[in-house]
Amino acid sequence: MASSCLSPDDVEGYINTLQNGECISERALKRLCAAVSELMMEESNVQPVLSPVTIVGDLHDRGHNSVETLSLLLCLKWKFPGKITLLRGNHE
Repeated sequence: MASSCLSPDDVEGYINTLQNGECISERALKRLCAAVSELMMEESNVQPVLSPVTIVGDLHDRGHNSVETLSLLLCLKWKFPGKITLLRGNHE
């Protein structure tokens, strides 16, 4: 699935839904994951990161709203691919 399958309006809608404390649909999340996966496969495994940075970590299966938090981070990665760096840990 190409990242072009998502429009800026789609992602803005997802962000609004998430900011209202709601989950996006499973279909929407699958589309978002496919689009962001495509972006990330084009990136080098080693990413330069300039300071200042904000680090959000240890999101998998932990804490309240972890699905919503990861969904929002994926939206931001799609919207600002050059400004958001997602790192994988040993669980991913």
